[in-house]
Amino acid sequence: MNKRTLKIVNPILTLALGMALTPACASPTRERAQQTTVPPSETGIDLRWAFINKDINWESPPKYIEQTFQHSLNSTIVVFYPSGKFASVGCILYRDNKTKRMSISAGDDFSILKGVWKRNEDGSITATSRLTHGMIGNYPQQVQRWLVREQSSERLAGSLELNGQAFVPLPDVGNFDQLAPMIADDNQPSVK
Repeated sequence: MNKRTLKIVNPILTLALGMALTPACASPTRERAQQTTVPPSETGIDLRWAFINKDINWESPPKYIEQTFQHSLNSTIVVFYPSGKFASVGCILYRDNKTKRMSISAGDDFSILKGVWKRNEDGSITATSRLTHGMIGNYPQQVQRWLVREQSSERLAGSLELNGQAFVPLPDVGNFDQLAPMIADDNQPSVK
């Protein structure tokens, strides 16, 4: 096997095992999202606080692996906590070909940026963060300016933009309960 095959096979095996142990789910609805919303706390995340990049690149597994899903290596989930804390999670997602339901792969490599956010006078959002999980090294603090592209009365925004990339509300995803432990898994200090 070459490096590309190994990179794909590990997530595929993780998903295959997860799919075998998890019953098939119907398409997410507003009612289902409310039922699965984790109560706000230091360890839980409410779906209303989370966004995902819109330009996800879905790839199919190699043809010799007979699975009904695709995976994405360019997924970013961002969380704007009401407390002013901020987290950005670069992770692998899986999507069922039939239901289109996405699942977070907590067992594969992921990276975390953590810090704080604030709303600016012009309505934009400034997030200041630092890599806290991922490749070990001395990474500089990042300052990002998020633009609100669509207003919402139920959440921070209906859609956001960062450097030309659109972020939309995170739908109900499989393994959503794994997002908070992933964010809590630090191997470097965050911005306070």
